[in-house]
Amino acid sequence: MMTDLDVTIARELIELDTGEASHLCVDELWTRDRRYRYQGLNPDLRYPAGESLNDMLKRVANWYRNASLSWTRDEIVLVAGHEGTVCGILHHLLALDIAHYPTFSIGNCDFVQITINQDDQVRYRFVPLASIAGAAL
Repeated sequence: MMTDLDVTIARELIELDTGEASHLCVDELWTRDRRYRYQGLNPDLRYPAGESLNDMLKRVANWYRNASLSWTRDEIVLVAGHEGTVCGILHHLLALDIAHYPTFSIGNCDFVQITINQDDQVRYRFVPLASIAGAAL
């Protein structure tokens, strides 16, 4: 069992900065401006005093490109973050079209196992919290 863990808090992996809209529920936000409902169709639309979807996706992709340079082939990296962070990593790795964002729906406390083989093929598996609740991890 591994007991030596390095924990790093990466500011680049915070969720989308919704700025002055962070206190609004989504229904109220969508009433104010429907373009926020489908962010992938308006990826350069900034939140007031915040960032755009493109800003977040670029930030997450840059983190991945830089951080992965120091990882060994069999290294296990745990990224804990919100749906935007995890979707951002998957969109980067799979080179997905931003117009389809969010391609994935990740539930609260669910996790995604991503494996990249020696030929750089990306495989992912969604693991809902309900499927492991009560199970020993």
